[in-house]
Amino acid sequence: MIIQRYKLKYDINKLNEELNELWPLDKYQLTTYATPTGSYYQNIAKGTMPTHIKEAIELSISKTITGSSFLWDYRTSKDLVKHKDQYGKLVSEGNVSETPKEIAVVSLENTFTLNIWDDSNDTITESVTYSPGEIIVFNNVDNTHSGEVLHKDISRRTLNCFVENGK
Repeated sequence: MIIQRYKLKYDINKLNEELNELWPLDKYQLTTYATPTGSYYQNIAKGTMPTHIKEAIELSISKTITGSSFLWDYRTSKDLVKHKDQYGKLVSEGNVSETPKEIAVVSLENTFTLNIWDDSNDTITESVTYSPGEIIVFNNVDNTHSGEVLHKDISRRTLNCFVENGK
């Protein structure tokens, strides 16, 4: 099983309120990476995520999150095209280290189906549908993935956190 699904052990409405207050939607930046019609993101620099939110996510997935996190708002793009994420090196406390390949995606708004594709990109080998208050964890660097929202009339928002390798 490539995708693991968890229930967030924190009130999703409270989490959304806190994140929106700290990082307002009008401050997000536009990108077209993996979303042809564009999506918006906000980098949450390492060390700026409130401790209680970081700990709630870690408690929910029984893994350690590390480094920067990202808020994503797919307000103009409803689907995610097939892709593998590509990350460079992270500079952590003066040391250069590989970016973790595993990511925890906290669903904040809308229901989404994530698909994992085989090596030939012809067949979906695994699929999971998750909703606000749920978290999925998977390797988004080595696994080609795509997806689509279930409710096309509302935006999809997520909080994506890197998972420390092996923990």
